[in-house]
Amino acid sequence: MKATFYCDESGNTGTDWMNPDQRVFVHGGWVVQHRGMPAITNGVNQIRRRHRLQAAELKWTQLSKRSESAAIFREIFVLMKQNGGLPVFQVVDKEYMTAAKVVETFFDPAYNRTFVHPLTDFETKKRLVERIVGAPLLVDFADTFLRGRRADHRDVRRVANELAAHLTQRGHRTIAMTLHTLTDSAVDDILLEFDVDPWNRTTGGHTLWAVLQNLEQLLRTQDLDVDILHDNLVRFDDLFADVGRMFGRHDLGPVRVVNGRVRFHSMPRITGLRLVDSKTEPYIQLADLLCGFVRTLAEKLKDGVPPSPDESAVLVDLAGFFQEFATWNGNLPDAMFAEFFRPWFETASRATHSED
Repeated sequence: MKATFYCDESGNTGTDWMNPDQRVFVHGGWVVQHRGMPAITNGVNQIRRRHRLQAAELKWTQLSKRSESAAIFREIFVLMKQNGGLPVFQVVDKEYMTAAKVVETFFDPAYNRTFVHPLTDFETKKRLVERIVGAPLLVDFADTFLRGRRADHRDVRRVANELAAHLTQRGHRTIAMTLHTLTDSAVDDILLEFDVDPWNRTTGGHTLWAVLQNLEQLLRTQDLDVDILHDNLVRFDDLFADVGRMFGRHDLGPVRVVNGRVRFHSMPRITGLRLVDSKTEPYIQLADLLCGFVRTLAEKLKDGVPPSPDESAVLVDLAGFFQEFATWNGNLPDAMFAEFFRPWFETASRATHSED
């Protein structure tokens, strides 16, 4: 069967991963089967008339200003689900993502040769990341390396010392001590890692790979082929050319399983990618609404704000999509990830008690 994946993003701050005003990034959109498009288009037009959404372009930045924004989005979400629309996205807590980049930098055995736990061990990595979320050193790391300020040996060793002090205070003295053994050649290698094109340091440059992995997994289970229509991004030509080499091919090596998730080296079910202007493509606008809603909701959950009934209803559906189709995933702290599933567990618990 033929479908199209309409893709957008929300919360993009480029190389400024620790921007305090946009702390969550969401990249993704909707897989829409062509046979469901007439009903979706008609339904969206009805929702627009009913709620007097008269702007030429549907944008979450505008819709979110309305008191009933969650209820309106819920209507659109239900419409998409009823007509075969599948949400595919990656949601990222940027602070957590920055912490993961710190761990990958300073505890990569290629640089830190006295670190005894290989970072191919996902659980080892994750435990370290959870330990440094919230540390002030993340801002220093992001400003120095991710945003492209010209760094030198002193910068690397300063951040390494900040990280060592933080871990020592939290009872990880043995691991922290390895940060004092970085050789000059290792520091040179670390600096070289960040001497890359700016798109290589952006949030979108990292999440596109994850979104495509989620997408290919779905396509193989549903026997779907898709073209990708992505909202126009400038200065990402090299990235799109790189991922495009995997499309439509079966010959790029076997799949791997990392932390229970398949990782594909080839993506035969993706037939191409085009950049389009959201102003002229209504389904990209629907992708914008999905990404914007998930980002806004994720920031509420990050702050411990309970979701509204309409938000909880969408979370229940997203939990169902996650468990049945694995269409989305997140780079999130454990506690935050759990909040995405709390309404689903509460609903299941109520259903169990009512049966008893």
